[in-house]
Amino acid sequence: MEILLVLFGVFASFLWSYVTVLWNKIFKERNALQIKIGNLVVDIKLNDIEKSLLDLNDALSIQRENPKVFISYASEDKEFARKIVADLKKEGIDTWFDEYELHAGDSIHNKLEEGINSSQWYLQILSPNSIKSEWTTKELEKFIEVEKERKRKMIIPIIKKDTILPEKIRDRIYINLGENYEENILSLIKAIKFKNDIISKKKIQLIAKGDS
Repeated sequence: MEILLVLFGVFASFLWSYVTVLWNKIFKERNALQIKIGNLVVDIKLNDIEKSLLDLNDALSIQRENPKVFISYASEDKEFARKIVADLKKEGIDTWFDEYELHAGDSIHNKLEEGINSSQWYLQILSPNSIKSEWTTKELEKFIEVEKERKRKMIIPIIKKDTILPEKIRDRIYINLGENYEENILSLIKAIKFKNDIISKKKIQLIAKGDS
């Protein structure tokens, strides 16, 4: 009887080791799933779904005909933000602007997360009002977090009125729309379209290099 128990124990141990190896192999293979979006290939990592969803959103954004831009501003600067949104739309640049996206009954937190994750660029409208705004500060922190996850710069500081840039983006080149608006809005439009084109080409080149 004891011999049978020993043999059974050895068999069970062997079977468990085999199942473990087989499971790990299957999991690793499944962990390397890829989805092709147009010319882009997105790695879907089952052990990091949140990052994979961000990458997927980024790829979908790049494949859009037009770039999508999230507008962050203080409530006191709404009229200024509206003017920027209107001028961007005239040039075929889609925007996420809370006034047009938030409706009665919506979860503000969820809608903001959705807008940030589906956008390709972030315009941070800076003024003495925005520096004091809790909402714009939180949005900036979220932008920086997403930049780190996507491993590229996405924030474009926009100056409405002379103000000191927040420390975390103080080294960024900004566009001053508080002066020479008509001229500088064209610079902003060109910058967004140029950045969109460059990022798209870089990703396609990286994929082609990886496939070769």
